[in-house]
Amino acid sequence: MKNRTLRAHERIFQPPKQTLIPKLKHGPGERRALVYRDHYARAPVRSSALKRTLIGIAVALVAQGFFQVPLFQLRAVTVSGLEYIPEDSIRPFIASELQLRRFLIFRNDNYFLFAENRFKKNLESNFFVNVISVKKDFPHGLVLSLSERISPFVVQTPENYIELDTSGTAIGAVDAPRERQSVIADERSDRSGPITREYLERITAIKKQWEHDLPGIVIEKFHYTDDTAIIILSTDKGFRVFFDPTEDTAKQLVRLELFLADTSLKQPREYVDLRFDESLYIK
Repeated sequence: MKNRTLRAHERIFQPPKQTLIPKLKHGPGERRALVYRDHYARAPVRSSALKRTLIGIAVALVAQGFFQVPLFQLRAVTVSGLEYIPEDSIRPFIASELQLRRFLIFRNDNYFLFAENRFKKNLESNFFVNVISVKKDFPHGLVLSLSERISPFVVQTPENYIELDTSGTAIGAVDAPRERQSVIADERSDRSGPITREYLERITAIKKQWEHDLPGIVIEKFHYTDDTAIIILSTDKGFRVFFDPTEDTAKQLVRLELFLADTSLKQPREYVDLRFDESLYIK
């Protein structure tokens, strides 16, 4: 501190020392008011969140009630396109798919919430079928149109029966043919190779035409041999029929029909050969 000499008539004044007391930012009353104000400022926010939660729960319950009304449950299921796969084997799977949950609380059998793409994928993965179409019929109908990937034939070997898909690929061994499936007896000297697709397509055409034209005679089996210039089938009447794979199937069957109309099925015979134009060779 700098000092100087007093001048005439001057004196020194020193203010009394004071202890500095820090001033409170808010007095007790003001602090209480702030506490109350903060509490009630937060209360509306919590109340609003609770209201939104309750509204959400209410909406979910109303939606659940609406979407579970029996009127909109897909329970009238129609299936078409099956020929060799029994419909009874597919229906339990369809029922289980419709019982699956969507969004945790809703079932897949609701008309409005039905998951079509997942349903089609699961059906095609579990059965040898292609789903052609899935149509909902308001308010509770479901119409399925399917096409089978399973062949109308099973291959008979000395060991077992082998089921095929429509491309001729082996699916696996089975105990016996399905209903309406026909048997291909593999009589080749070398059975290591697959049955050709051309042969399958040809005998499929013969089978369909035969079942239309000659419903009273059942094809017991086709005989797949090393000779590709002939198609042989055996019937439940004890005789075989020889076809030319390069000629029209319908025309060959017409000749067979004319012959059978003029003879007795009780008459024993070994075969009827249709391969030579208008002439039939019979033994």
